[in-house]
Amino acid sequence: MKCEKCGTENLENAKHCSECGEALDGSEKANGQPTNNVTVHVDLSGATSAAPTQKHITPLTSTGKTLAFIAFILNLITTICLGFAIIPLAWQIPMTVVSWGIYKGTNELTYGFAICNLLFLNPVSGILLICATPSNEE
Repeated sequence: MKCEKCGTENLENAKHCSECGEALDGSEKANGQPTNNVTVHVDLSGATSAAPTQKHITPLTSTGKTLAFIAFILNLITTICLGFAIIPLAWQIPMTVVSWGIYKGTNELTYGFAICNLLFLNPVSGILLICATPSNEE
């Protein structure tokens, strides 16, 4: 049976066109029912599968849209903050290891390291390192 809409040749007992989904017998059109928005694919084994051609999305209310926008902004801020927080680990871990070396006496304590520790790692530990920096007036 040939489809009137797209011209595709279909099986004789088919109720819908295998290409466009149009009803092949005039019964569905005659009673005013809309045709389903479904594409039917037939493989050589004779099995059929139906796949919707449109995705149905329920519209949000104005309150729902506002909440969705706020959620988007919060997700964006969280992504930026967490992405930024990973970068400092690149210097925080080595600085922690160096401060352990300073404690053990294998690394030299400098004002530069103490200031960097103050600014980038921990203000309290930076102040403690500044206070612990040995003077060159021995």
